[in-house]
Amino acid sequence: MSDEINDLIEFMTYRRNGLHVPLYAEKVNGEYIIALYQGSRGQNPELYFIIKYKQKINGQFIKTRPPRQPSHIHWAVDLLIKMHQEPERTEKFLDFLLEMWENTQPLTTLEERNRILGFDYLLNDYEIQIERYNELGRKGEYSIKFLILLLKLLMIQEKTSLNEAYMFKNVLEQLKSSDTTIYKVVSIAMPRGR
Repeated sequence: MSDEINDLIEFMTYRRNGLHVPLYAEKVNGEYIIALYQGSRGQNPELYFIIKYKQKINGQFIKTRPPRQPSHIHWAVDLLIKMHQEPERTEKFLDFLLEMWENTQPLTTLEERNRILGFDYLLNDYEIQIERYNELGRKGEYSIKFLILLLKLLMIQEKTSLNEAYMFKNVLEQLKSSDTTIYKVVSIAMPRGR
């Protein structure tokens, strides 16, 4: 790994109920750092990973703040904002995300898991979409490159944890629904008991 990646791994290491050192960390668009940590859930706990990120605050990454673990509600709200400002483009982006969901496979080997630790591997297939929807990234909180990478990682994570995973797709379908409301999206993205 490069010195920059090693520095990011060190930067994203934190202590909370023990020491947590990322398997991998990388900057995205200069505004975010995404890190993957070893997890322990699901049918294949050795393949499971936890996603965390840091976002620049007032132009800088803050070491003392622990990284955030994204949930479905974070990206769903961002897409609601984008939808409000650019409905047609966001609907096409949602179609793309649903197709990405259908084509995403769970991890079955450590070799596959280690391959995704180079984010370029995940993003190579989506360069055209990153360019096509880049302007949409100016709306809401998240850039399109960050969203595509984060959502692809969340898709892999959810499908690896449970083959019959459904929540991610349900949130996307609700966002696309003609009768969508903030209440409906939030209810699906944040189920009771979580």
